[in-house]
Formats: sequence, structure tokens, C-alpha cells
Amino acid sequence: MLEALFQHAAEGLLVTDRKGIIQLANPAFWMLFGIPPEGRAGVGIDRLLDTPQWGRKLLQNGTEHEFTGKKRDGSLFPVFLSLTEVADHDKVCYAGHIHDLSQEKSNADLLDRERRMGQLKSRLVSMASHEFRSPLSQIQLSASLVERYYQRLDQDKILTHLQKIRMAVSDMTDTLNDFLSLERIETGIFQLELRSFDLINFGEEVCAQMQLTAGGHELIHQHRGKECMIFSDRNLLKHCVVNLLSNAVKYSSKPSRITFRTVVDTKGYTISISDHGIGIPAGEQQKLFEPFFRASNASEVAGTGLGLYIVKSYVQQLKGNICFKSRENNGATFSLSFPLLSPQTAEPVRPVA
Repeated sequence: MLEALFQHAAEGLLVTDRKGIIQLANPAFWMLFGIPPEGRAGVGIDRLLDTPQWGRKLLQNGTEHEFTGKKRDGSLFPVFLSLTEVADHDKVCYAGHIHDLSQEKSNADLLDRERRMGQLKSRLVSMASHEFRSPLSQIQLSASLVERYYQRLDQDKILTHLQKIRMAVSDMTDTLNDFLSLERIETGIFQLELRSFDLINFGEEVCAQMQLTAGGHELIHQHRGKECMIFSDRNLLKHCVVNLLSNAVKYSSKPSRITFRTVVDTKGYTISISDHGIGIPAGEQQKLFEPFFRASNASEVAGTGLGLYIVKSYVQQLKGNICFKSRENNGATFSLSFPLLSPQTAEPVRPVA
């Protein structure tokens, strides 16, 4: 009966000597670590843990603990291991059991993710009601004034308020895009769409589009390098650039020049946006890419605090890096750098998560 219990137990059971060398273990134990019969002789606990010294501490103290197990193929997984000293006449050995915690950890991660998503949705609803109130009020007021000026045929004032309506709609669109992008990042519900496209045409197109809502700012696109074709997700890259250009416009109080540079060389390609705006306080720069963070000098400008977090997440999905240089009241430059990929060398498309 004891033999049957030992052989068919779902939990991994083991007995080791003083040095941690396994003297006896049931099939569930060996299956857990993927060790075939021919490879079981002389196996010690140290070989089965990602941090070997924990095996020795466990033998010395005779206790139980959570560890990171290491399978024969090198893959890691969470385990709970318990060993107890057992005296057998003049010999001392250690007997215990081991349990795979992968399912429990997965369930815990899922519950934690659901909890975070619930908090996120609650925060987004609250933020949306706040962020949409101002542009909606502006649209309503400008529409009323357009109606009044239309009766007087005052074209200059009509155009002024139509521009305000356009900018308010743009602000709402940016806010909504941030919310949708954040949800996609958190849930991983869409995939990268990699294809080849012309970086020069891309830059000129984005500049022309953003110039319509740039107010008095002048957007300039500059390209350096003989090559102009890149392989990436065009929509994702456009979202990053539009976000950075929008920030440059919003945080530059006086009309100025905003420079959008693209560079392609043998190592990769770089995209940078430079402005002469309010800059970022030095003591707050380390928090810049955290979700919902807004610098202390940006409180008077509408925003969600999600843009740069989203940009960094997208850049990482595209195998790139983001960095910046800034001084308060002296502008900022954000740079995105990516390796050159081709359809032959690019990795398979993966869900964005």
C-alpha cells in the first residue's frame, strides 16, 4: 500500500542524503523536472533550483520555502519545497515533497491583472469625464458664436471659432486614443503589422497633418541618410511621433519652431522631436514614463499623463529605445532609435502586451 501511494502520488516525493543527493523519488517528482530514468543517478537538489545555495540552506535548517525550479531543458517555474530531517538508525536523511506553483501563480497573476484593470477602468472613466468636459464646452460655445457671427457675415471671427472647434475635437481625439492605447497595452488585444515604407514620406505626411492643429508653431521635417526605406509597424510608429509632436506643441507656450528629424544609417534609424517649450524639471524626469504622471510645471496644460507611457510601450514592442534631454524652461528633445529589420530577419508577429 505504501509503495502504491508513493508511486502514484500526484505530488513529487523525495528522500535525500546529508549532501542533498536524491536517494529516492517518485515518478511525479522526476516528471516535474523532465528528467528521464537514465539521467537520475547522482542528481542533487542544487541542480534543480535556480539558486543552488538555497538547497544547502534548506538542508541545514530543515524547513519549507518557495523556490524557482529548473527543469532539465533549462526552463524555470515556481515550486514549493519542504524537507524534514529523518533519523534512520545511524543514518540521517531528509524526506519531503515538492509542489508546482505555476497554476496558482497564474491564477494569482490573473486576479491581480483583473484588479488592476478594474482600477484602471474606474480611473479612465473619471478622467474621461474631466478631460472631455472642457473641449465639449469649447465646442458648444464656439458653435453658438459661429451661428451669431454667421448672421453678421463676420468671416474672420467665424474662422477663428471654427479653428477652436477643430482644436477641441483634436484634443478629444488625442485623449480617446490614449485611453484606447492604454487598454490595448494592458490587455494585449492587437498585433504588430510589420511592413516596408518610406520614412521620408512618412515624416512629411505626419508633419503636414500635425501642422493643421499646431497653431502658430512651425513644424519642420529634416531627413539625413541615403536610405529611406524601413520595416516596421507604420501605424504604431505614427502614434508615437504624433504623440511627441502633440506634446511639443502643447508645452511650447510661445509660437516657435518644432523640428522633426529622421536619420537612417547602417546601424538603424532614429526619430527625434525637439522643441523650445517649458521643459521638464530635473527632479521629476525619472518619473516621466510612469502612467498618469504629469510634471509640476504642466498642470495648466490639459493632458492625461498617459502619452509617454504609451510611446515607451510601443517603442519597446518595436525593439527600439527611447531617451530624452531636457532642461526646465529650455525645451526638450525626445529620440526614438530602432534597429534595421527586413522581412527576412524580423521576428514573427506577436501580440502587443
